[in-house]
Amino acid sequence: MSKKREVFDAIVEVCENLDLDYRDYSGRCMYGKKCIGFVSEHYLNDLVDFGMEMNEVYPDFNEDTRCDNMGRDAMIVYFPYVSWPDDVEMEQEEED
Repeated sequence: MSKKREVFDAIVEVCENLDLDYRDYSGRCMYGKKCIGFVSEHYLNDLVDFGMEMNEVYPDFNEDTRCDNMGRDAMIVYFPYVSWPDDVEMEQEEED
């Protein structure tokens, strides 16, 4: 298993542990490439919780982390260098 896949799987595990809405995302200047991110209405608190939990699950985590406004009251925290694998389908339902 590649390091990027290990990081992807660790992010999924942490998001599931914290009940965060994770999804694929194509951020600014990604030109259609998809990465993993999570959506939050309280992103600063969730980002701190994510970092603490990620340190337990995958202590070597040091990926670039970015945030973007979703146009509502929510922000997405995403990891542009952790690609969404082609063999993984979205399992969570997106909210309307």
